[in-house]
Amino acid sequence: MARKMMNEDGANSRCPDSDVRTVQFDLQQQMYLPTLTHTQMYYSRQLAFVNMGIHLEDEGRGIMFLWNETVGQRGSNEIASCLYKFFTYSEIGYTTHKKKLILWSDNCGGQNKNQAVLAMLLVLIAKGFFSEITHKFPVKGHTFLACDRDFAIIEKAKKCAKPLIPKDLIELIANAAKKKTILGSGY
Repeated sequence: MARKMMNEDGANSRCPDSDVRTVQFDLQQQMYLPTLTHTQMYYSRQLAFVNMGIHLEDEGRGIMFLWNETVGQRGSNEIASCLYKFFTYSEIGYTTHKKKLILWSDNCGGQNKNQAVLAMLLVLIAKGFFSEITHKFPVKGHTFLACDRDFAIIEKAKKCAKPLIPKDLIELIANAAKKKTILGSGY
């Protein structure tokens, strides 16, 4: 049922006269640099990276926010900050006349289902970015968000490349999709 609702929300937001924007977001599995297969590297300290994907259903494209463990963790503050930056800063390319927002994310209480994200969504309404926001959560274990497809494209590209430095990882993410549906963005 959740999958059907997700598809209906996406189809509704793709209608030219629709006033609804549907956005899905999630975190990718943690990535580590450098990516080497040498046995000595296995026991060495690696730098952990977090990648948050935001997928615009009406445009069919993903926006990625990448940061490392020295900048932030995987908590509610980081999620709320990325969403706020995405919806408010025009440099990222997010512009819309649509005033109703439907968000889909997984049921993770520490990241998506908490007071920090809720407060940030209230700020978006108070500042006039949206008149109505609905945040939906599929049943645990049945998320299958569009971001997961974006992450699969990145993982497939990562198998062919061995990023050593953060710049390599950013380029890999930005160039992962052949049709340029995934855009890289810094935190």
